[in-house]
Amino acid sequence: MEHGNRALVFKEIGEVEKVLHLLHFPKPQISPGHVLVRILSRPVHPFDLVLCSDLSVAEVFFDLGKNSETLKNTGVVAGHEGGLGIVEEIGKGVTLCSPGQRVHLDITFSYFLPYFQGSWQDYILIKEESPIPVPDKIEDDIATQFSSNPWTVYGLCKESILPREGTF
Repeated sequence: MEHGNRALVFKEIGEVEKVLHLLHFPKPQISPGHVLVRILSRPVHPFDLVLCSDLSVAEVFFDLGKNSETLKNTGVVAGHEGGLGIVEEIGKGVTLCSPGQRVHLDITFSYFLPYFQGSWQDYILIKEESPIPVPDKIEDDIATQFSSNPWTVYGLCKESILPREGTF
C-alpha cells in the first residue's frame, strides 16, 4: 500500500519532543533533470536537534528574519545531513543515475538550506547531479554517514592537540 511521503517536520523552534511532528505529504512527482530517491537510512546528527530547539542558532542558520513565514507555514523537514537511498525514478534527460541505484545524499547546501528539505522523510526529489553513487561493497550504515562523520573526525584531528609521532 502506497503511504505517500512521511516526514519529520518542525514549524517552530522549541523542545524537540514538542515541535517535531510526523506529517504525511504526497510522494514528490518526477520532473525533467531530477531523480526521485527513496531514503533508506539517514544519520541523526546532534546539530539536527539543535536546529529545531535553539532559537539563536535557527535564526542564523535559517535566516528567520527572511524565512519566518516559511517556517510557520511549510515547516522544515529535519535532517540536514544526507543519508542513503535508492533511485526510484528518473526524470526526462537524466543520464547520471538509474533506477535501483544506491546513492548517498549530500543535501545540506543544495536542498536543506534553500528549500528546507532534509533527509528525515521517505522520499526526496533532487537534481541528477546531487546523489553520489555508492558501490555495492560499501555497507548501508557506512554509506549513510559519508557526509557527516569524515568531516567531524577531520575537524577533531585538526583542532586537537595530539602528540605527534616521536614525541611520546
